[in-house]
Amino acid sequence: MFSKRVLIGFGTYALDMPDQIVDLNSMNRDEGWQVRIRSAYFLSGEWYLKSANQGLFIGEQVGFQNFKVSNDREVGGSTDFNNILLLTYVGYSWHPYKGSFYVKPWVGLGFTDKIDGINKVGTMTYNISNLYPSVAVHLGYSF
Repeated sequence: MFSKRVLIGFGTYALDMPDQIVDLNSMNRDEGWQVRIRSAYFLSGEWYLKSANQGLFIGEQVGFQNFKVSNDREVGGSTDFNNILLLTYVGYSWHPYKGSFYVKPWVGLGFTDKIDGINKVGTMTYNISNLYPSVAVHLGYSF
Protein backbone atom coordinates (compact mmCIF):
# COMPACT_ATOMS: atom_id res chain seq x y z
CA MET A 1 0.00 0.00 0.00
CA PHE A 2 1.34 3.44 -0.96
CA SER A 3 0.65 5.09 2.42
CA LYS A 4 2.96 2.60 4.17
CA ARG A 5 5.89 4.05 2.22
CA VAL A 6 5.18 7.75 2.79
CA LEU A 7 6.20 9.93 5.71
CA ILE A 8 4.76 13.45 6.02
CA GLY A 9 6.41 15.92 8.36
CA PHE A 10 6.35 19.49 9.60
CA GLY A 11 9.28 21.18 11.26
CA THR A 12 11.03 24.34 12.30
CA TYR A 13 14.66 25.39 12.65
CA ALA A 14 17.00 28.34 13.11
CA LEU A 15 20.73 28.59 12.53
CA ASP A 16 23.74 30.79 11.94
CA MET A 17 24.93 30.15 8.41
CA PRO A 18 28.55 29.00 8.30
CA ASP A 19 30.89 31.22 6.29
CA GLN A 20 31.52 28.33 3.90
CA ILE A 21 27.83 28.31 2.92
CA VAL A 22 27.65 32.12 2.61
CA ASP A 23 30.82 32.02 0.47
CA LEU A 24 29.35 29.47 -1.97
CA ASN A 25 27.90 32.53 -3.70
CA SER A 26 31.06 34.15 -5.12
CA MET A 27 29.41 37.59 -4.94
CA ASN A 28 29.28 37.29 -1.11
CA ARG A 29 32.72 35.71 -0.66
CA ASP A 30 34.98 37.56 1.79
CA GLU A 31 32.54 40.49 1.98
CA GLY A 32 32.05 40.31 5.77
CA TRP A 33 28.47 38.99 5.88
CA GLN A 34 26.92 37.45 9.00
CA VAL A 35 23.81 35.51 8.07
CA ARG A 36 21.24 33.97 10.37
CA ILE A 37 18.06 32.09 9.57
CA ARG A 38 16.04 33.43 12.49
CA SER A 39 13.10 31.14 11.89
CA ALA A 40 12.07 28.61 9.29
CA TYR A 41 9.04 26.39 8.89
CA PHE A 42 8.61 23.56 6.44
CA LEU A 43 6.32 20.81 5.25
CA SER A 44 7.97 17.69 3.89
CA GLY A 45 7.05 14.41 2.27
CA GLU A 46 9.33 11.39 1.99
CA TRP A 47 8.82 8.26 -0.10
CA TYR A 48 10.63 5.10 1.02
CA LEU A 49 11.54 2.06 -1.08
CA LYS A 50 10.58 -0.38 1.69
CA SER A 51 8.41 1.16 4.38
CA ALA A 52 8.08 4.59 5.99
CA ASN A 53 11.16 5.70 7.94
CA GLN A 54 13.12 2.58 6.91
CA GLY A 55 16.01 2.59 4.46
CA LEU A 56 16.49 4.58 1.28
CA PHE A 57 14.16 7.52 0.54
CA ILE A 58 13.59 10.57 -1.63
CA GLY A 59 11.99 13.68 -0.19
CA GLU A 60 10.45 17.00 -1.13
CA GLN A 61 10.19 20.02 1.14
CA VAL A 62 8.56 23.41 0.86
CA GLY A 63 9.55 25.99 3.43
CA PHE A 64 9.50 29.59 4.56
CA GLN A 65 12.70 31.18 5.95
CA ASN A 66 13.25 34.50 7.73
CA PHE A 67 16.83 35.76 7.28
CA LYS A 68 18.73 38.42 9.21
CA VAL A 69 21.90 39.70 7.54
CA SER A 70 24.49 42.15 8.82
CA ASN A 71 27.89 43.31 7.65
CA ASP A 72 30.86 44.56 9.67
CA ARG A 73 31.86 46.89 6.85
CA GLU A 74 28.67 48.93 7.09
CA VAL A 75 27.38 50.94 10.05
CA GLY A 76 23.83 50.52 8.80
CA GLY A 77 23.22 47.63 11.18
CA SER A 78 21.25 44.73 9.83
CA THR A 79 18.25 43.94 7.71
CA ASP A 80 15.92 41.03 7.16
CA PHE A 81 14.06 39.34 4.35
CA ASN A 82 11.94 36.26 3.75
CA ASN A 83 12.62 33.39 1.37
CA ILE A 84 10.69 30.46 0.08
CA LEU A 85 12.57 27.16 -0.24
CA LEU A 86 11.75 24.20 -2.49
CA LEU A 87 14.08 21.29 -1.70
CA THR A 88 14.58 17.83 -3.20
CA TYR A 89 16.70 15.43 -1.18
CA VAL A 90 17.74 11.78 -0.87
CA GLY A 91 18.85 9.88 2.17
CA TYR A 92 18.79 6.78 4.28
CA SER A 93 16.94 6.13 7.54
CA TRP A 94 18.95 3.76 9.73
CA HIS A 95 17.76 2.21 13.00
CA PRO A 96 21.02 1.08 14.68
CA TYR A 97 19.32 -0.60 17.66
CA LYS A 98 16.43 -2.15 15.70
CA GLY A 99 14.03 0.07 17.63
CA SER A 100 12.46 3.50 17.36
CA PHE A 101 15.70 5.55 17.49
CA TYR A 102 16.97 6.49 14.02
CA VAL A 103 19.87 8.20 12.27
CA LYS A 104 18.92 9.83 8.98
CA PRO A 105 21.68 11.34 6.81
CA TRP A 106 20.58 13.10 3.62
CA VAL A 107 21.76 15.44 0.86
CA GLY A 108 19.67 17.76 -1.24
CA LEU A 109 19.50 20.68 -3.60
CA GLY A 110 17.03 23.47 -3.07
CA PHE A 111 15.70 26.44 -4.97
CA THR A 112 15.24 29.67 -2.99
CA ASP A 113 13.80 33.03 -3.86
CA LYS A 114 13.22 36.20 -1.86
CA ILE A 115 9.52 36.90 -1.40
CA ASP A 116 9.74 40.13 0.63
CA GLY A 117 12.04 42.30 2.73
CA ILE A 118 15.36 44.00 2.05
CA ASN A 119 18.71 42.32 1.44
CA LYS A 120 20.81 45.51 1.57
CA VAL A 121 22.85 46.89 4.46
CA GLY A 122 24.09 50.41 3.79
CA THR A 123 25.61 50.36 0.31
CA MET A 124 26.17 46.58 0.26
CA THR A 125 23.79 43.97 -1.13
CA TYR A 126 23.62 40.42 0.17
CA ASN A 127 23.29 38.31 -2.97
CA ILE A 128 20.76 35.51 -2.65
CA SER A 129 21.70 32.26 -4.37
CA ASN A 130 18.78 30.60 -6.08
CA LEU A 131 20.34 27.14 -5.76
CA TYR A 132 21.11 25.95 -2.27
CA PRO A 133 22.96 22.69 -1.48
CA SER A 134 22.00 21.06 1.80
CA VAL A 135 23.50 18.25 3.86
CA ALA A 136 22.11 17.07 7.20
CA VAL A 137 22.02 14.23 9.67
CA HIS A 138 18.85 13.94 11.73
CA LEU A 139 18.72 11.96 14.95
CA GLY A 140 15.24 11.08 16.07
CA TYR A 141 12.74 8.80 17.67
CA SER A 142 9.65 7.54 15.91
CA PHE A 143 6.42 6.69 17.68
